Amino acid sequence: MRTSPISEDHSPLPEDREGLTDKKRLQELIQASKLALLGQLAAGIAHELRNPLAVLRIESDEIALLAKALPSEAGGAALRHCETLNRNIGKMVSIIDRIQSMSSNAGTGFKKLDIREILGEVEHWSRRLIEPLGISLSLEGQPSDPHFYGNETQIEEVFLNLIRNASEAMRSSGHGSSIRIRTESDGRHIVIAVEDDGPGIPEDVLPRIFDPFFTTKPEGEGVGLGLSIVAEMIKAHGGAIDAQSAPGSGTRFRIVLPHDRRLAAREARG
Repeated sequence: MRTSPISEDHSPLPEDREGLTDKKRLQELIQASKLALLGQLAAGIAHELRNPLAVLRIESDEIALLAKALPSEAGGAALRHCETLNRNIGKMVSIIDRIQSMSSNAGTGFKKLDIREILGEVEHWSRRLIEPLGISLSLEGQPSDPHFYGNETQIEEVFLNLIRNASEAMRSSGHGSSIRIRTESDGRHIVIAVEDDGPGIPEDVLPRIFDPFFTTKPEGEGVGLGLSIVAEMIKAHGGAIDAQSAPGSGTRFRIVLPHDRRLAAREARG
């Protein structure tokens, strides 16, 4: 008598599925707690930096006053140094403002935005950074619906960060000279591709680029928060970001933002 082969079902039992679901939720809660703590830490550091920067600015102004009593050549040189100090202090204060804004307003201040206007602003500010390096920036595409709900400051920061990273990679490697941003709409989402012809990202590095504190920069030149913050800001908008790259073949970041963030949230909840 022949017997039928016994089929093996490796799918999780109902109680196993519940365990996996609970484990996933726990992991998400742990990750959310880590990111919240990171945000609080960044905000605290930013707050503590304000006082010494204020002192530096006061001292710089005092030195500038004393410099006016020096002979013209020495006094002029001292004044130029003070102007450089104050300009860079201003940049640091601006960075602190952005960190505190992101920490206190994450997920808030959402309004209807036009991706074309956002990218137009980004292009305006980015040209000052990349044109002296001989890098070109082009905007392409006319999405059928350019609107979405979001935080304008955060979305601008996303694209400025990607452009800054690409330009720094080109500058340090001497490879690449162009960045292209292409935008389209599929009816439910805006899809933005940020592409460059730079040196690309090594295969072993690519899976880690969105990890907090991961960086390929030399010690002291970065803490690796740029792309992890970019990913969290896109996630807060109900969107997604991924990257494709290969050494010598440039890098492509693809960002997907829902036209209606509330609908995307409902779909995610099932």
